[in-house]
Order: sequence, then structure tokens, then C-alpha cells
Amino acid sequence: MGNEIVGTLRTLGVDAKTLETYTSLLGAGRKFLLSGTLQVLGRCTLNFRATSLILVILLTFFSFSVEASNVQTVMVFGDTYVEAYALSSAFGREPYLRVAESGASISFAFLMFDLSGVSYVFNASSEIELQLYCHNVTSPYVIGVHWCLNNTWNEDTLTFESIQNFSRSDKPESVVTVSSNNTWYEWTVTGFVGHAMQQPAPLDKITLVLQAENSVSGDDYVFFYSKDQKLPQYYPRLVFSYKSSVINPNPMDTYLKVGLVSVVVAGIILVAYRFSREKKRKGSFRKSFSKANPKCRINYCKNVYCAKSWREMDYQGL
Repeated sequence: MGNEIVGTLRTLGVDAKTLETYTSLLGAGRKFLLSGTLQVLGRCTLNFRATSLILVILLTFFSFSVEASNVQTVMVFGDTYVEAYALSSAFGREPYLRVAESGASISFAFLMFDLSGVSYVFNASSEIELQLYCHNVTSPYVIGVHWCLNNTWNEDTLTFESIQNFSRSDKPESVVTVSSNNTWYEWTVTGFVGHAMQQPAPLDKITLVLQAENSVSGDDYVFFYSKDQKLPQYYPRLVFSYKSSVINPNPMDTYLKVGLVSVVVAGIILVAYRFSREKKRKGSFRKSFSKANPKCRINYCKNVYCAKSWREMDYQGL
């Protein structure tokens, strides 16, 4: 529908700058409707009829549409951690994921998610978050999330030794300071997951790695719940969310909005019409008076009677 309206505006002779403003208004959403409409009208150099048409199109379009929030959650498919001081040990069945960076321990958490069942449409409002529940933290850690390109590992056999040839991103997409027990923490992974899903050959799995971005002196660590602690409400997860404009499913709500829009549009058109008529009448009167009195200028005329007559006739609409 947006493209059809743009085509209509182009047919009316709207310049490119105004079209750009209108397009940005559509993308901004309903909460910017009023300010955006005024911005469009302020930049337009259209006649009265075209301006009225733009108002009707904009207000009616946004009255029929509502902004819907779409959320999809994907639970972890496989999770484990690896420990530098236990090179060949696997921890895939532990009820927690250990992350640490200290003189006594270096631990990374690996999480794999299956993306094959995700029905998700990316747009400007898209946001994807990795969520984990912190069970225990002994010292504040700055923990970052990295992307690992290897998706063939198994949580029962993955060790610190076996990840040496894995390819991981050098920089985290986001970092979070973890400092409280029994708390949910979130990392933004929109870039990593979005890139994986929008490739020419989309990936059906993605591996994310949590690792400490700072080092501490003692034997401190962070424990996050893994899927093996048997409580699904605490499973690590990816949360996909975005907003979209949809047709309002409530007919009564739509009718009320259309009625309100009609009143608003009628009021705007009436005010604009009266203003244009008044401006045209005054302009015509002043032009006629100037022709009849070429030596008279209202700002400089010293003829008191002339100036007084001008004001009276202007006031009376003569």
C-alpha cells in the first residue's frame, strides 16, 4: 500500500525531497504520524486539493493499521563449557556453564541453536537477544558473546583441546557485566544471527561462545544454568523480536478511528479553505486599493484619512 501511495503522490507532481520525507514517515510508524504529516505538508508546494488528498491518504492509512509485536523464542540445542586446565575433559552434562578468566581457570561456554524452525522476517526493528540465567558469580565479570563458525561439535565430546582449530570472531558483538546471582542477563546478537540467517545459503545452526573480556586475580568464575539442570524455564535461549504494521483486526476500533480521522480531516480542510479564501480576499483588496491610490503606502503615508480609510475598509472587507 505504501508504494501505491508514493505513486499517487508522484503523479500529483510531488518533488523528490517530499517523497523522501513521506517514505521516512511510513517507516517511522504511527507514533510519529502527527509530526511527520506536518513535516510533509510544510515541505510541499501543492495546491489546496492535493494537500487535502495527502492528509486523507496518510491519516486513513495509519488508522487502519496497528503496530504488532512479534516474538519467537528458540531454546538452546546443545551447550557445554571447556576448561583450559582440563584440556581433555568434557562437561556437556553439567547443570551449569562455567565462564572464567583468571590465574586459576580459563573457561568458555559454547551454545548451539537450531535456526531451521525460525519463521522470522527481518526489518528495521529486528532485535535478537541471547538470554542466560546466572546462578552464581563470585566476582564481577565483563562477558562478551562471540560467533563460532563450527557447528559440528557434540556437547558430550567437546574439550578445550578440540576447540583449538575452531574459528571464532575476534571481537564480541556485545558485552555485559555479570555481577548478581539468580539474575537473567541478555546479550544482543542481532548482527551474528542475522548474518547467519540472511546468507545466500542460510545456516540452519549457529554456535555462540561466552568468554570473559577481563581477567581477575583470584579463582573467580560465573555459573550460568545449562539445559541439563532440568528446569526449562531457566534454559539458555535466543529471543527474536520485531514490530510490524498489520491491518487492525478489530472492526469496531477501525470504524471509530475512521470516524475520528474523518472529523480531523474535515476540520483541517475547513480551516485551510477559510484561511486561503481570507488571504486571497485581503490580497485582492490591497492590490485594488494600491492601483486606485498609486502614491499611497500604508507604512509611509502621512494622509491620516487615507490610512484610516484603508484600515476600516480592510477590517470591513470592502
